[in-house]
Amino acid sequence: MAKLLKDGIVGRWMHSREEDDDDRIVFRPDDYAFPPARGRSGFTLAKGGSVLTASPGPDDRLTEAEGSWSLDGDRLTIQSLVWSGVFRVESAQQDKLVLIRLSQERIHGEKGLKEDPC
Repeated sequence: MAKLLKDGIVGRWMHSREEDDDDRIVFRPDDYAFPPARGRSGFTLAKGGSVLTASPGPDDRLTEAEGSWSLDGDRLTIQSLVWSGVFRVESAQQDKLVLIRLSQERIHGEKGLKEDPC
């Protein structure tokens, strides 16, 4: 089961903040038909445990950083200079990834998530 979950979350995911509710953070594949927005954060999870995170900078261009990720059961940890966090994977489908934030880190530069200091 853990390998199936890990294989299911590998790929490029972009934040679909329009679908967030309560503590749930929704991500969609980067080719999803998102409504217009002034930049979206996201990440690319690679099979080897590396991650490329992206978040809108002050001028709305993406700021990217390399880092690492790991999955322990349903607990996803992402670490990079752009953003970091610990999440519970609530669901992972081919077209939708739903995470629940467990730590207080927030995506740097993005509004609409918890407004904790970076």
